[in-house]
Amino acid sequence: MGVVVRTRYMSRSKRLLLENADFGSAVAEQEAARLSEYFVETYQWKKIEKGEVDIVFGKKGTGKSAIYSLIKAKEGEFFDRRILVSTAENPHGAAAFELFSEEDVTTAKECGYIRKLYILSLVANTICEYELETPQFVDVKQILQSAGLI
Repeated sequence: MGVVVRTRYMSRSKRLLLENADFGSAVAEQEAARLSEYFVETYQWKKIEKGEVDIVFGKKGTGKSAIYSLIKAKEGEFFDRRILVSTAENPHGAAAFELFSEEDVTTAKECGYIRKLYILSLVANTICEYELETPQFVDVKQILQSAGLI
């Protein structure tokens, strides 16, 4: 009683399959245009899409840039659901806080203030872009404009 295994056929088939497989770029930022074709909607993505998560933390390679790119690609869909997307920075470009040196920001508290101010300026710019200004926003807008943040 013998078992015949066609290793030659199987290995050729597997080799052809691997040769023709396209796993995309190893860097999500380089795959933005094709990302929606193969992005697996993870638990984290579904929470973001439902509006349950606003900030994504993770180590390098955990999919943050892929999620960011997908949010940008689906900006119109979010808009249709009355959600405005305000992109924080260009993943291809310099970091948002690159202009600050270690001498400029000496405490965690200062760093927190800078991050809050940065997020406030992003939101304020989006409010201005979509002309959603309210009487309560006028003072905030003037302060941010005088600081060159709008």
